[in-house]
Amino acid sequence: MVAGSLSVVRAFAPQIAAGGGGAILNILSGLSWVSFPEAGAYCAAKSAQCVLSVSVVMVASNPLPALAATAISIIWLITYTRRRPDGYVPVTTIRSVRFQTATGLTLALSAGYFTLLFVIPQLLIARAHWTKDAAATGQLVAMVLASLATLGFTSIAARFSRTNVRIVLVAAGTIAVLAAVFASAPLLLLAGIFLALFAATSANATQVIVATAAVPERHKPTAIGLFTLLYLLGGAIGPALASATVL
Repeated sequence: MVAGSLSVVRAFAPQIAAGGGGAILNILSGLSWVSFPEAGAYCAAKSAQCVLSVSVVMVASNPLPALAATAISIIWLITYTRRRPDGYVPVTTIRSVRFQTATGLTLALSAGYFTLLFVIPQLLIARAHWTKDAAATGQLVAMVLASLATLGFTSIAARFSRTNVRIVLVAAGTIAVLAAVFASAPLLLLAGIFLALFAATSANATQVIVATAAVPERHKPTAIGLFTLLYLLGGAIGPALASATVL
């Protein structure tokens, strides 16, 4: 997945540069348009991410039609859920407080990470006077280290209470945002992206267990799909927030 993403970036970076600049919102998958039983949740989440990314663009360029379509979709979803309480969006799942808390926390941390993913390089250039290449390299190193930290944390997370795990995640996510808002030193800015990625990926790994444990057994596959959808929703919200704040 990482190798494929890097290949896409390398392929499109020259075109973006030739066009005067730009940003890659998301790197999706062919499974956004096709599906197979063994990866239903993944396919649904990728398809939703594609639609949400397009929606972000539509809201900026055509706000009134986009908001109208959003309102219609929400009303349709509420109506459908009430008519089919055990359908693809089971009422017992979305009304579970534990499910809501786990998914809400993961969504918030995911949105924070995907925002800082685009913001931190710009801050390194503007505040620390780094070159674009130095900023990209520094962020890549910080993200690799954060991935390793996530592996270590999730391997021992079961030893701690659910509350303590969430304290660590919230603290990491909060410090990451504060670093982006106030820090000028490059190490602090890189620490921001480190903590943001650590918080988001650790939440994705640990909170899915909490979310699925809170629903009936027959709804667990659906709960995993909804949880993944909300995590990826952060990938659509983040770039929009970054565009509104820094880019």
